[in-house]
Amino acid sequence: MIKAPATRTNSPHRQRSREQADNYEDCLHSEPIHSPTQKSSGTEKEAGSRTTQLWVRRPVDAAGWCFAVDGSNFAYRPDGTPDLGRLRRVVSELLRLFKGVKPVVFCDASLKDKLPEGQRAGYQRLIQHPVPLFFECPRGKTADEILLRYAQNRPRCVAVSNDRFRKPQELMLRLGVPLLRVYVDDYVVLPHAEMTLYGDSERPTSRQLLSVCSVLDGPSLAALP
Repeated sequence: MIKAPATRTNSPHRQRSREQADNYEDCLHSEPIHSPTQKSSGTEKEAGSRTTQLWVRRPVDAAGWCFAVDGSNFAYRPDGTPDLGRLRRVVSELLRLFKGVKPVVFCDASLKDKLPEGQRAGYQRLIQHPVPLFFECPRGKTADEILLRYAQNRPRCVAVSNDRFRKPQELMLRLGVPLLRVYVDDYVVLPHAEMTLYGDSERPTSRQLLSVCSVLDGPSLAALP
């Protein structure tokens, strides 16, 4: 949980072992990932009367940060059809763009029953992985609630979801938790260039927009060497 943009510190760079990274890639890259070339200046998508500035597709340093990912949110297509491949693409792209980040993916218990039968075995492998990234929430608990509690109890954790968490029980849980939204379609996965932060307990709907790099202590959006 954070209250303001962090200042830059020289914390040690945290990395997984190469063996663990290879295992993650085996799970996540079991289906083709389409990544059309993007302009270096960024990408914009019209959203009604607003234009949302999306992420420049260049990696930035996110070592020491955790991303609590709303798996049930990203697993569904706009028509409501669940698709494990869509969720895999989101996680794979987060790992590519945010170097050193630790993603933790929370899924509702009902997701496995709604997935197409041919995707259920792959989902079980992700949940049962020896070093799992994916976690299934207990029945009776929502992934949203567990995700927000997880992020709120960690000083360097971002909630990654397109849910705005507006339910009464979620308004206080989202306080102090940077929220990163991600545009997803059949071809691209584009994290937004800004995070939303709700930081005032007396005005829980009041928000700030913070640049991704200011939250992650990044100096710029320039590509890492």
